Amino acid sequence: MNKLPYLDAVVNEVLRLHAAVKEIPRSATQEDVIPLSEPMRTATGTFTESVCIPQGTEIVVPFAALNCSVSMWGPDAKAFKPSRWFEEDEGTRGARETLHGYRHLMTFGDGPRMCLGRLFALTEFKVRREY
Repeated sequence: MNKLPYLDAVVNEVLRLHAAVKEIPRSATQEDVIPLSEPMRTATGTFTESVCIPQGTEIVVPFAALNCSVSMWGPDAKAFKPSRWFEEDEGTRGARETLHGYRHLMTFGDGPRMCLGRLFALTEFKVRREY
């Protein structure tokens, strides 16, 4: 099952476009400054290159938006395109440079709170597709 590259590509593309969890809340345990990839206009009309997050602030990580971001996945980000998972595809360059989760997806989260059941879920998904 692990030697079926097109199956892997189809599974990754389905998980990218149809994440089971669309967003997840997190609470800042300490004050932090988050740098932005592009300047953002504030409510006062000025531009900023970072955002200060006070301790205790509730933050929502939008997995669905990240997995379909044109800046990360290219102009066809919302299209079902399994070929983007083969190394020669340049459309995933932004995601490869920015996202660090499983296969550069945020579907299972990332870091110490990454979904513990991701390997089971992937195996079950592939087995059910094969049979």
